[in-house]
Amino acid sequence: MISHSFPHRRISFFALVCITTGIFATHASITEAMVVRGGEVYEVAADTTLEGDLYYLGETFSLKGTSTDDLFALGSIIDIPGNVGGDVFALGGKVTMEGAAVTGDARIGGGVLTVASSTFGEDLMAIGGTVIIKRGTVIKGDLLVYGQHLVLEGEVLGNVEAHVNTIEITGTVGHDTNITARESVSIIEKAHLQGALFYSAPRAAFVPDSVTIDGETSFELTQEHTSRANRMSVGSSVLKVLMSIIAALILVCLFSSFSFRTATDTLEGSGLLALKGLVLFAAWPMLGLVLLLTILGALPGLVLLCMYGALVLVAIAMMPVVTGMVLARWLKKQNTVSWDWTMLGAISLFLLGFLAQIGFFVRLILFFTTFGALTLNLLTYLRQSSRSRPLHTDEVSPIPLVSPAT
Repeated sequence: MISHSFPHRRISFFALVCITTGIFATHASITEAMVVRGGEVYEVAADTTLEGDLYYLGETFSLKGTSTDDLFALGSIIDIPGNVGGDVFALGGKVTMEGAAVTGDARIGGGVLTVASSTFGEDLMAIGGTVIIKRGTVIKGDLLVYGQHLVLEGEVLGNVEAHVNTIEITGTVGHDTNITARESVSIIEKAHLQGALFYSAPRAAFVPDSVTIDGETSFELTQEHTSRANRMSVGSSVLKVLMSIIAALILVCLFSSFSFRTATDTLEGSGLLALKGLVLFAAWPMLGLVLLLTILGALPGLVLLCMYGALVLVAIAMMPVVTGMVLARWLKKQNTVSWDWTMLGAISLFLLGFLAQIGFFVRLILFFTTFGALTLNLLTYLRQSSRSRPLHTDEVSPIPLVSPAT
């Protein structure tokens, strides 16, 4: 059976990778063993080999050639049919890996994730709406999936762990299979599970005689959500929306100029603003903790941590304001911040949460972008204030070294 620490280790590692990606993408000049690319469309041709890590942030990315080290890609459409000598970290609306050869781990996320005729030297982690692993794919390590629907036709030499709504397995699993399904589990004919099968679902899976399961099979029956649970969920959601609206309206009504400037800077910032926000979000508390461990820096470290907490809360409260300005620009061609657009923005953010992983990623990017705009504005203000410090009236004028002529 797969260790319970498996998903937690993977999630922590994925978060660490995202932070590392932001740090290096923002400060690409720190090393020569790195290639940073941006723009709407970028393609690595089939006869091209890029030395070092490859970072991409834009709309459409395609790797048909070879990247000798790690690949980090963030965009709307990510296509990886080429070779990667290290790990892959890809996040997009649609991620496709057909004919890819990855030496290390792969961490991919998005709305539709398709893997076909690809090989992975180590583990594969996928977070998405629909995850399809087609026949001809070989994963030499473990497979971990969080999503709505999983189709597994390929071969996994290690363990499989899936937390999904529905799952269909027709391929081969070398070790144990652990499934948590909110709706159904289907083990389709000719599937071969060489280890044990542990799964929980509202109903037992139908297993044809042509399916081979070498280990034991354990089934845990889970109940459908009760009406009481649904009512509690609705009440909690309504409370979250109300708290979001109240916090945003406080900013709009009491600090209108500040809210307008922050929302404008967030929307007019470059694509790297989200990555800068991610870097600042990760680096700020680390700096504060480091200062706390020193005797002379304990007080500054505490101040930094308090400022960090305040910025996080303000960034969360600003998200409906920014969303409201987006809607005002889109629907009315107005560049404005007002209480009605802010309420509409808060409701829109709430509805965005129903888009499963896509909604989560959109809100996460919005948070990092807003946090980046807030933090950069604060740092700019502090720098300008220190430069324009007025001369105190009690300061003594310098005494001339030469007496005036008599």
